[in-house]
This record gives sequence, C-alpha cells and structure tokens, in this order.
Amino acid sequence: MKGSAIHQHYGRALREQIVVRFETWYQPLKKWFQINVYPSEKGLTVFFQDITQRKLAETALRVSEQRLLFAQNAANLGSWEWDVKTNELWWSQGIWHLHGIPVGSVQPSFDAWMNFVIPEDKTKVQQAVSNAVQSGTNYDVEYRCLWPDGELHWVGCRGPSNAGRRRKCSEDGGHWN
Repeated sequence: MKGSAIHQHYGRALREQIVVRFETWYQPLKKWFQINVYPSEKGLTVFFQDITQRKLAETALRVSEQRLLFAQNAANLGSWEWDVKTNELWWSQGIWHLHGIPVGSVQPSFDAWMNFVIPEDKTKVQQAVSNAVQSGTNYDVEYRCLWPDGELHWVGCRGPSNAGRRRKCSEDGGHWN
C-alpha cells in the first residue's frame, strides 16, 4: 500500500491535519469506496463506504445520455423542457443546431426561441404554445427560421403539455428539421 494513492491521501491528512475525502476503486474486492480520513493527535480514523452501486448508476446514466445525444444528432432532432411558472428552459444541443447557431451561444428562454421564428410564423407558434399551456393538450406546429447564413429552414415542434400532471407546469417538446 506504500506509495499508493490511498497511502498518499492518508499521509496528506496526517501532515496537514485536515479531513481528506476521496473515492477509489479497490481491485481485490472489485468495488468502489468513498473514504473519509480524519486526523487526530493519536493517528487517523478512517471510514469506508461502498459506493459501487452509485458508481454503476452514474456510469449507466452517462452512457444513456451519450446514446440519447447520438440518437438526436443522427436524427437531426432537438428536445427541450420549459417550466412555465419559473420560465426556466432547458435545451438539448440539437435545438441550437436546428436553428443554425453554436451550442450555448444564447441563453435558453422562450423569447430566445421565438427570436428564431420568422415574423410571418410567430402568431401561429405563439397560439399553439398558448393553447397547449392553457388547455394541457399536445401541440404540433411547424415554423420557418432564418439561419445566420441567410438560409431559410423549416422546423417542426411537437410535444405534450404537462400542465396539471406535475406540480410544476412544464412543456416538453422535440424539434426536427
């Protein structure tokens, strides 16, 4: 164990007299552990917690997110979720791609999204969203957007309104080109 990462963490806790917390894979047991090291005048108190299941869940979540991103990119799709009450909006990377702008170049918001829609289509898009929010029904609308390079693109948007089905009123949706 001398010279190992674990040994180095123990040494740091003793030298600096600070609590050290770290996670490590322990090959002989084939398990992940969170280790908390507490120094004292008499030495160290060390607590081990098996976090293997958490690590497996984190890995599974990462893989699932990567697969979703791959599928959306392959299908030229984007998705979003909007909390109508707080006006918080989340966009997948595809939303930016479908509107011809770099990922993260604008702060996701309803107004930012509406700025993508050409003026002639704004009324029908706003009406579709308003109907879905007020009635809790699905929406399905197509609109045109002008990319920064001047090219006109058709974008479809559909999804369920979750008004009344969750504590927070939200809209989920997908876009395609």
